[in-house]
Amino acid sequence: MARTRRLGVKPPLDPESLTEIAWAYAARYATTEAKLRRYLAGKLRQRGWAGEAEPDLARVIAHLAEIKAVDDQAFAEAKASAMARRGLGARRVRGALAAAGVAEEISAELDAGDPRAAAEAYARRRRLGCHREQPGAPDQQRRDLAAMLRAGHSWADAKAALGGVDVDPPED
Repeated sequence: MARTRRLGVKPPLDPESLTEIAWAYAARYATTEAKLRRYLAGKLRQRGWAGEAEPDLARVIAHLAEIKAVDDQAFAEAKASAMARRGLGARRVRGALAAAGVAEEISAELDAGDPRAAAEAYARRRRLGCHREQPGAPDQQRRDLAAMLRAGHSWADAKAALGGVDVDPPED
């Protein structure tokens, strides 16, 4: 056993060490129940299981959620707020929350704020459209508009934030 420790091989997880790892992860990172479940499943694949019964991830995660060490609602509010301050659009925020495992009910309840203000902040921060020193050529306007759309803004909000670019919306 001592030889394997020196080589960096860790022993398989048991119920106590699984709980310790979950606590450590929740203490270090703002996380959701789904992200914690993926993390613990990865640790189980990596190190194996030494417990007599099957690992009870649901019980460990439910306990952390019960005492609010893992809170999907708080995570979603903080993440959405941070992304909105960076000027990202509602579509991009919903996508990030879905990737983190936040339930649709929670992300639908969030107030994303003023979408035009977020689009304006993004364009100003990135110096797109009318916020450039030199006005852009039509191909530059299309690239700026594409950047706004990738940031999750609607066509109308992006076009308004860029100063009314002369690009028509796509057919579909």
